Amino acid sequence: MNEPSTDNEAEDESDADSERVPTPRPNIFAWCPNADRMDVFLAAVSALTGNSKHFEVTDIDNEQDGAAKLSVNLADARPLLRRKYAKYNGAGAYFNFEAPSGRALELGVSVQADGREPSQFSPIGIVHWYWGFLFPSEVALPRNSGAHPMEVAAALAWRIAWVDIHELLVRLGTSSVAIPFAGCAWTRELGPPLRMGATYHADGNPVRDLVMSWANLLDFEAPEGSINLSIDAMRARVEASPPGSSVCAIDAERLTREQVLAALALPPKQLVDALSAAANKPDTQWNAIEAEFLQVLGEIKGASTDELETSPVTEEHNRFIKDHTPTSVEHLENGAVVLFAHPYRTLWPLWADALRLLGIRA
Repeated sequence: MNEPSTDNEAEDESDADSERVPTPRPNIFAWCPNADRMDVFLAAVSALTGNSKHFEVTDIDNEQDGAAKLSVNLADARPLLRRKYAKYNGAGAYFNFEAPSGRALELGVSVQADGREPSQFSPIGIVHWYWGFLFPSEVALPRNSGAHPMEVAAALAWRIAWVDIHELLVRLGTSSVAIPFAGCAWTRELGPPLRMGATYHADGNPVRDLVMSWANLLDFEAPEGSINLSIDAMRARVEASPPGSSVCAIDAERLTREQVLAALALPPKQLVDALSAAANKPDTQWNAIEAEFLQVLGEIKGASTDELETSPVTEEHNRFIKDHTPTSVEHLENGAVVLFAHPYRTLWPLWADALRLLGIRA
């Protein structure tokens, strides 16, 4: 089905909630050069929350088994975070985030230096505080407006996660010009972008999705090793692989050396245009419910709490999200390109379709 597998750390569910499916928590990552990391981290924190927000941080001047916590604004958090980073090669803080969907999310943001062990998160990462919290476990539907198809409720669940994660990814990616790449993944480390649900490319050239994935899956090279390479250096990296070699993109589908080299030979605009065309590929089941979904969405925006009733999100909803919800290719004002599927999905089907449209993949 071309989506990531469920993390086996998900908590057991009671019989009463047996239809509710535990979901892995998506993490949102950004990479920047090690020398800039702390400054970029603080810029990201400011972009995510604003200077007036309060953070929960560790008071390293009065640590007692790591339990000393302070609630401070960003101005007071900056020196504490810098001292913690200098001492541990990593730092983190927790904060409340008013999400575009209307939800209040409790999030954590962390930074770590290159070479820190164990490597639990990417250099700069956002992780939600509660398991599965970025995914809604239920959706609100208008009362007394007739029965709605399951697909409409699934579309509402898709939109809630989409708008919130998209906002976090874009805020993180655009927080500093020193960030060339960001993404949203199910894993706790920066992995192959083809298995991510979204990626951000500051220079507008998404081909590094292929090169980073190639290096990681073929030689187990850390994906960030290819982030800052020039096109010529990326091409040399792939050309050094044995002719005819391939990697498993996901499931049984493979990406070949020659396909990556063919994509590298294209102008970025041609590659982005093909990805956009692939994202706009019609889906019959989505088209069948889109109008009703938009109507219900409008009714919800103008409704009071008493006029809404909740409906649980089940595996049936999740399957529809994985198979039929839209993907997007977005151009930002800073020149960046964002590829967005959904953390229930991966970018591989979008890339596979684009490579077919370009005649690179059969």
